[in-house]
Amino acid sequence: MRTETEIVIGADSPWAGTPCTRCGQALAEGDRAVICPRCRAPHHARCWMENGGCARTGCRQVAVAVVLPASERPRSAAPPPLPWWRQPAVIGGIGLVVAVGLWLVVTAARPASAPVATLRVMTWAGLEEADALEELAAEFEADHPGVDVRLDLTPTLAYDQKLIILIAARDAPDVYALAPERVELFARQGALLDLTPRWEQAPPDLRQAPWSPRLDEATVDGRLWGLPHPFTRGALVISSQSQVPDLAWEWVLRVMRRLPPATSPPEVPQPTLPGGLPIGVPGS
Repeated sequence: MRTETEIVIGADSPWAGTPCTRCGQALAEGDRAVICPRCRAPHHARCWMENGGCARTGCRQVAVAVVLPASERPRSAAPPPLPWWRQPAVIGGIGLVVAVGLWLVVTAARPASAPVATLRVMTWAGLEEADALEELAAEFEADHPGVDVRLDLTPTLAYDQKLIILIAARDAPDVYALAPERVELFARQGALLDLTPRWEQAPPDLRQAPWSPRLDEATVDGRLWGLPHPFTRGALVISSQSQVPDLAWEWVLRVMRRLPPATSPPEVPQPTLPGGLPIGVPGS
């Protein structure tokens, strides 16, 4: 479970004007706030504490470091009467006006620097590899404020079919994994970004890394279309449809540094039917 951090919203904060996930009120300058370390949903610090963690539906993050002091936790006694401005009759009369007004204010106040960039990464991975990638995603987001890294760790049984459907719908992930047998086909169909010019400008320590001979797995007609997958044979490639190719390239290089590929990696995990009959792998 990741640990959250309490921040104070400054005038130039990208979160200023963003609505709290729990109460809907905009985060204002000077407010204490918590950004969920798992899904990046913003909260007032008190909303985070009272909710016991993230209020976004489906998020599993619970409060770890920022919690409501014992003296302020609700008791089992009956709650005090609501103030007049929270009485049902008053709320019923002005609810619609407030909702519309709040939406207009939040929309107008949202700064241009609010989080808008999303980097989608799709690969196959086991439990240990998934943990490593999640930690890397959190680190990458911390180094790139406003970027949301969305990991799609898909079982090998469904990987190939899901990827092809996404590409056909022009909704391909920015970075995804391919088995060696797939790289040439995808490159010739124009699905991949040519990484040759970027690799030629890559830092020398990466270009001379022990795993560099594996670049042959992603080279077609002398052009480079991917870098070695960190856990198995295959490559991490960048979609030609990506709207954030520079960000995607930074992610791939970060993976190469933090999770250096093996020089003799295992094959892509091969799913089997009950009884041990193989049913193929991505790229077969």
